[in-house]
Amino acid sequence: MNPAVAADKKTIERFRNELKIARKIAQRNVCRMFDLSDEEGMPYITMEYVPGEDLKSLLIKTGQLTVKKVVSITKQVCEGLAEAHRMGVVHRDLKPQNIMIDKEGNARIMDFGIARSLTMKGITEAGTVMGTPDYMSPEQLEGQDIDQRSDIYSLGVILFEMIAGRVPFEGESTLDVALKHKTETPPDPREINPRVTEGMSRVILTCLEKDKEKRYQDVDDLVSDLVKIEIGIPIAERHKEKKGPEAKVRKEIRWKNSVAVLPFVDLSPERDQEYFCDGMTEDIINKLSRFEELKVISRTSVMRYKKTDKDIREIGHELNVATALEGSIRKEKDNIRVSAELVNVEDGFHLWADTYDRKLESVFEVQDEVSQAIAEALKVKLSPKAIESLKGGRPANIEAYEYTLRGMHLINSKYIVSFREDDFKAAVRMFNKAVKCDPNYALTYTGMAWAHQHHYQITGNKKDLRSVIASGETAFGLDPDMVETNGAIAWVHLLRGEYDSAYQSYKRALEINPHTPGLSHIVGLFYRSLGLLHLAVDYATRNIELDPFFLPSHSLLAHSLIYSGQFKKADARIEDTLEVEPRNFWSFLDYSLLFMMKKDTEKAEEYLNKAEKVNPGYPGIQVYRALIFAQRGDRKGALTIRKNGVIYTLLGMREEAIKYIQDVISKANEHFQYSYLPLTHSTFYDSLRDDPRFAEIIKKQKKRYEERLQKYGKF
Repeated sequence: MNPAVAADKKTIERFRNELKIARKIAQRNVCRMFDLSDEEGMPYITMEYVPGEDLKSLLIKTGQLTVKKVVSITKQVCEGLAEAHRMGVVHRDLKPQNIMIDKEGNARIMDFGIARSLTMKGITEAGTVMGTPDYMSPEQLEGQDIDQRSDIYSLGVILFEMIAGRVPFEGESTLDVALKHKTETPPDPREINPRVTEGMSRVILTCLEKDKEKRYQDVDDLVSDLVKIEIGIPIAERHKEKKGPEAKVRKEIRWKNSVAVLPFVDLSPERDQEYFCDGMTEDIINKLSRFEELKVISRTSVMRYKKTDKDIREIGHELNVATALEGSIRKEKDNIRVSAELVNVEDGFHLWADTYDRKLESVFEVQDEVSQAIAEALKVKLSPKAIESLKGGRPANIEAYEYTLRGMHLINSKYIVSFREDDFKAAVRMFNKAVKCDPNYALTYTGMAWAHQHHYQITGNKKDLRSVIASGETAFGLDPDMVETNGAIAWVHLLRGEYDSAYQSYKRALEINPHTPGLSHIVGLFYRSLGLLHLAVDYATRNIELDPFFLPSHSLLAHSLIYSGQFKKADARIEDTLEVEPRNFWSFLDYSLLFMMKKDTEKAEEYLNKAEKVNPGYPGIQVYRALIFAQRGDRKGALTIRKNGVIYTLLGMREEAIKYIQDVISKANEHFQYSYLPLTHSTFYDSLRDDPRFAEIIKKQKKRYEERLQKYGKF
């Protein structure tokens, strides 16, 4: 250590105390701090060794970095900062010299816990331990109390330097630079580097706002906009809110490669094999998802590109993948020809292509061969277990497979879009025909469960739940070693309130294949049911990464954010979802709920009416209408539709509200509406917050929340 620092016993003691906190930061993008020791009177710090070079050295050698590289480094730094900020640790001296780039190209933040312990005597004093003010926030330079937003400002300066090749403010002395940080508007990075996009410029300048209230309020907000830059979604101008303690979003999975299996084209003479082409697309997606380190976009998102005239590069950019599989199928009687080619979306280069002429009964071998060829072309590891797993779940009867495909096509491509009862009934007929052909094909029953669950969500018909349970139990009984059947039986347990069994079944499904399309979504629903909303956010976010156009996951994410008090983040999510699908039923409902939380019943009713036009039979419409009546003080209108704790609270019926909520939470399996986070953050309960009985309810529910988090919070 610097001898001048080492001689100050108070500084040394502060170092020691700060390191006790800093060394607890165990995150892959943070260089670990270990201890403060003494050797013959000379204090020293032990820390992790990171081979590589610091970011400043890299910038000196290369000048400006590419946008892709800048985004990659910044997101990794954000991951490290997020963990530190969660623990209440602010870096205070973030600069390129304190960011290492290791030999694998990963970013590592150095020197957590040091800057806070050093006494800053004045920025112009010679020999000051704090260095230059090039990366300091205005409030830090003024000696004010600082929080995570000061680190975000410093990161904004680093972002500017990476993209522009220089810091935003330069001067003849450290005082000149400090004054510019406090008083001058930073230049637009596009003036220095014309290749900088408007979105990237906006991100940087938001980080560099003088007023910390106008900056990103936490690094998750920053990462969210960086991800949008990657996938080409325009960043809307919006204010960011301060992050709540339960809104930590799951960090991105590190993929070594990525692929989108685009819808296979029907080249059959009668052009009547759309269901078969969709089935081939989905089956190859499912098989590829079993290979570790390969990001595979789910069917909902790729099906948006059926019959599209978009260029392969545009599709790859929108789905944020490096490669795409295009293919066609020609089917005549029991003969099939499958053609497929793997394309690099950046330059259109063909990485692999092949054609298969086979009998229909050999369709599964074709799927296996295509999947293995893709994995090998992308240099993805093929474990014997992964190869063997490709053969699982095959029917004994090819007709059963075809009927199941027809049923899934009617549900996935028609019913969940149109809500037409005829499509649902036709799907059920197809599944029943499949059962007659092969009563032991497990995937027919998981398809049947899926169909009835969607039908229940739309109609509220309790008969559907009985069918979901019966189909799920049958599927699991036939093959207990498939992701799909474990997911189905987990859902059955959840419907029954059997949380322990549901948890074990979801755990088993994730062990078999954590990247199975849709699995993260239903795990998120499980966590929402338990009231563990921050984990619901985690898994909804993960599913969106694999299936960016699966609208129910966007709704799950928005809903969980609303009930955990993250209104502005929820608003941004709903807005983005409506940009993708302007008539999205679930987003209309989410907006209605959000405006109710904001006590704007006029807007809430406007969006509820929009939802009702799309799906007038949905039972939840009337529940929301009762809430609006209650907010307006219309007791008769509200109580005629629904009587519950929220309605009573909004109507000012305090005694009835308290009694209702107490009765509900006395049961083991209460609705998530009455769990700890909604009770704490929902504005519906504002009128009860001064009641000691309500405080006692929250205290009890907090204990239950902590118990559930301990029991179910980690797979």
